[in-house]
Amino acid sequence: MKIILKITVLSAIIICGLTLFTSCHHKLVYHGYATIIERSFDRSLEDSVIIHGYVIVLEISGEQRPPYWYERATIKIIETEVTVQNNDDGYFSIKILPGIYTIECIFPSTPQNGNPSLRNIEVFQNEIIKIKFIKERVH
Repeated sequence: MKIILKITVLSAIIICGLTLFTSCHHKLVYHGYATIIERSFDRSLEDSVIIHGYVIVLEISGEQRPPYWYERATIKIIETEVTVQNNDDGYFSIKILPGIYTIECIFPSTPQNGNPSLRNIEVFQNEIIKIKFIKERVH
């Protein structure tokens, strides 16, 4: 009788522990994407290129939350290894030479596949390109 009672109590404790763990464990899924908002030209750039824009976060959950600026992202031009960090308002700006580049936004503590990028973007002399990077956090 004592053995059956011990096994029953132990089983109940294990089931309660597993239920508590799975109900409190929130899995976050990250998605990222990038969009070119605008392309224009300015001859005063003296044959260089300006890539600028901002980084925002969208929280996707049961409740509606407004998007907010992400202030610790690193914007990287892969082929040149040029990197900048965006400011507290989510804004960044990079000056590079014309060419074909991959532009990536790297979020700290986010899996690599959650980082948005624009691949094989051809940029021309005196061009200004405005980009929006978006990180979606799905709860």
